[in-house]
Amino acid sequence: MYTIRYEKYYNDYRRSQEVKTFRSLEEVADWLFGMVRGEYSKSVLFFVDLDNTWSRIERLDPSCIQSGDGKWTYSVEQIEKDGVIIYSCGTFTNGIRHCNEEVKQWLKECRKRKEHPQFNFG
Repeated sequence: MYTIRYEKYYNDYRRSQEVKTFRSLEEVADWLFGMVRGEYSKSVLFFVDLDNTWSRIERLDPSCIQSGDGKWTYSVEQIEKDGVIIYSCGTFTNGIRHCNEEVKQWLKECRKRKEHPQFNFG
């Protein structure tokens, strides 16, 4: 099971820390993509590219994995797999940032899905 700790943000006065549980990272991606209305490229949907020299682990912050539904912005701050932290932007880990290989691969797949969306039309 994957536990996602995220911030639900509207403005500085309307924000909350929330937790959701998923069976897989693919379900997490479906949740994030499912919030977007309209074109992905014109939304707040974002997945950091850790292979880019600018986007090193030291620079992870809450905006590195995010989505929105037009009203709220959802920023993923930590991902746990069976109780073990596999991604953290440092919010809940005393500023220590971490991203394991499974999450790096998932981020690549999410960026590819955003750039080349496919839908099952009948």
